[in-house]
Amino acid sequence: RPDGLNDMFDECRYAVDSGYWPLYRYNPNLIGEGKNPFILDSKKLRKEVTSFLKREGRFINLKKAHPEIADELFQKMNRDVHHRMDVMLSRAAGYKSFSTKDEASVLCAFASETGTAERHARDFADACTMSHGADALNDMDLEDI
Repeated sequence: RPDGLNDMFDECRYAVDSGYWPLYRYNPNLIGEGKNPFILDSKKLRKEVTSFLKREGRFINLKKAHPEIADELFQKMNRDVHHRMDVMLSRAAGYKSFSTKDEASVLCAFASETGTAERHARDFADACTMSHGADALNDMDLEDI
């Protein structure tokens, strides 16, 4: 168990090694060079996140008060950390720079009765800088997708 501020550096390292706190950088200037702006510094989980959680006072108290709930949450957190690491690894490895609008075409299809999904789809499409569109599913022919 950590000993207050004296162990702060070790606790930070433990959080990174377990995936509780992933280390990454994002440099948008690299996009102009055709490079991946997302740089993952913590590329491997060296410890299980549950071992980190069991060192934290709030989780120790939860484990004492409600062991079944704590175990369930620890398992969920472990799955979530592994999923997040997979996503980050693919994001760090899978960057592609597009040079033409045809290569970077994005179509956001939405179905909305309240307008919320439409608003989010159009916002997302507008964030795609080269070629984008947002159409209601009712207005689309599914064979054209």
